[in-house]
Amino acid sequence: MQSDNSYTEMLETLESLDPIMAASVQEVLERADPPIKVESVGLLVDDTLWGIEREESFGRAIASGYLKLFDASKVDLLIRYRNVIREGGQRGNTVGRLLAIHFVPVLIHGGLAMVELFLNAVSAMENKGTYTLLHPLEALTELFNSGDRKSAAVFLELLLTTFGAELNYSQCQHLSRSLPKAAREFAPSKRFWQLAQLLRVSQTDVHLCDDFLSGMKKGLHLLSSTTLIQFVSSALEIAKHNFQSAQRFLSLESEKGFEVFTEYQVAVILKDMQPQLNRYLRARTGR
Repeated sequence: MQSDNSYTEMLETLESLDPIMAASVQEVLERADPPIKVESVGLLVDDTLWGIEREESFGRAIASGYLKLFDASKVDLLIRYRNVIREGGQRGNTVGRLLAIHFVPVLIHGGLAMVELFLNAVSAMENKGTYTLLHPLEALTELFNSGDRKSAAVFLELLLTTFGAELNYSQCQHLSRSLPKAAREFAPSKRFWQLAQLLRVSQTDVHLCDDFLSGMKKGLHLLSSTTLIQFVSSALEIAKHNFQSAQRFLSLESEKGFEVFTEYQVAVILKDMQPQLNRYLRARTGR
């Protein structure tokens, strides 16, 4: 613990504005081992006060972000955090507050490449409108906090690709909700490779994303990683010649799409049942 009263002196102004916040900061500082450097605490106090001047919730989000970085022993990343939230705050309080909250898990769980990917994805969404940020960033934080770093990386690629495409307001609004919803609803054991296939679809044509998600709800989620890749590959090949046919294929609305899906689904079921079938045959034949 810090032996002098430097912390106390720095927190006095913060305490006068928000005693509860100041108490939370003090608690983290007292249990920190090794102790947090005075310079790092100074960043927290300065940026929190800067944020509060703009909007109270912004300042609180900044303080909370710093405390999470302290707890995760990521004090070496504080300057990067400060720069990003300051730049975001200059673009608006809403952007700044969202970055103060959702940049933290990226810094904690991701490396330099993940940080750059996050900033590029945020930039692509911001270019479409601040309204696109909330739900995708909330879903991203949930992925990081659940420990699913691989899915978080693919989800960021998906956001960058999707919102980097030509979209109108209605499409942006819709995708800013449907993509996070999908990331949350995909089974954790399958999420990474299902998101990877959604990314493939978006990279080919963002307007196929809804058809893929529709197909997932109708049964594509039952396919294995290999068969889903094969199914998507077939759809993307069709898209080269007939976009509408590819839409119907992906969404399982065409006879051909449903036939291929059924064939793959049977293969998956038989593969899953193979151990039980082998045991039965051994019992019947004695071999």
